[in-house]
Amino acid sequence: MYRTFNNFLISFVILCSTSFYNIIFLSSTGHKMVDLAGLALVIVLLIIHGVYGDPSKIKRHFTVFIGLIFLSLLTSVLTAAYTREQTFVQSLFAERALFYYLFYLLLHQMRPKTSDIEKIIIVFGILHGLLFLAQFFAYPKILFDTFILIGRGTIRIYLAGSDYLAICFFMSALAFLRTNRPRYLVFMLLSFSVFILLGGRQTMALMLFVILLAILFGRKVRSRVGIFIIGGAGVVLLFFLFQPIFQGMLEETTRNRSQGADYIRFRAARYFLTDFYSTKVAYITGNGVAFSNTPYGNLIEKIKIANAYYLGDIGIIGSYVLFGVFFLAGVFGILFKGLTSKLSGNKLYIKYVFIGFTLSIITASGFEKADFICALCCLLYVIDIDQSAHKDQIALHNP
Repeated sequence: MYRTFNNFLISFVILCSTSFYNIIFLSSTGHKMVDLAGLALVIVLLIIHGVYGDPSKIKRHFTVFIGLIFLSLLTSVLTAAYTREQTFVQSLFAERALFYYLFYLLLHQMRPKTSDIEKIIIVFGILHGLLFLAQFFAYPKILFDTFILIGRGTIRIYLAGSDYLAICFFMSALAFLRTNRPRYLVFMLLSFSVFILLGGRQTMALMLFVILLAILFGRKVRSRVGIFIIGGAGVVLLFFLFQPIFQGMLEETTRNRSQGADYIRFRAARYFLTDFYSTKVAYITGNGVAFSNTPYGNLIEKIKIANAYYLGDIGIIGSYVLFGVFFLAGVFGILFKGLTSKLSGNKLYIKYVFIGFTLSIITASGFEKADFICALCCLLYVIDIDQSAHKDQIALHNP
């Protein structure tokens, strides 16, 4: 009963981090209240476990890096207050997503089984896929208050929680490479199909590239030739099923190449790294996140409308502009530790997830988004538990 209740609380925090997927019948204020409810629950549970629970004996390998991210929150809030005319309360509210990194500490206090965490990830991955498809087929009826764009031969729906589906993709891919069981391949192709419908060129290319690395360098891969044949057949099948989408992506890629240095993301990066700064100290501390209906918030909106420059389009560069060098140190520290951690065979999917995170941060950084942060914290916790179990095994064999 206690285990089930713990898993429910963990799931509810994750659900809050998605703002209930911004379902349309909740107002913008309601979505923000859901965010805050999730944070309040994390803080309350941390206090309860801190007072009544036993201290965790599992080493937390990522605490220092998360501490750097919280330091970046403080410095960016101060800079926004003194250079952007934005109050501390406004900035803290605008940056509230970073407080979800406390979820990592909470998981260590609650100590759920890693198998339960993985089941929760799978559930939220499947849920994201189902909700995405519901919005895709219901369009133009709007079910979720999220960014939707028509282009590349598809309906591009940026629904929260996509990282759980991406993790499921790597879980099923690595399981298929280990076992050659068809059900894992089917789940892998189904999850990948959602990303095809989204029309994300970099996302799909990175996922395929990382799986190629897993096939070439994985130690427990069975029948590489057979996997290449089956995988190639799967890719061909997906190409014919989604041919208009692939044609749309190819046409946009051709247009982007013709723009060269004038490509919108390059121009946005140049602007935000130069003209956007109002003080040199912000190159260290970050500028902070803009709060709506403030001079700073109005400036960001003006830049979006006038130039179509979005901080979210320039990946980790946008994160650096907002949060500064301490945030970068924390992010790269997490990535490095995740990539170099020794993991058991059935947890190796995490390493490939981290390879994907690392390769994608140039164009898409989720380290300041609540839904991504909760997914990341789950993976960090699993790494800690797996490394602790590995050390215990070594101790048993070497008394």
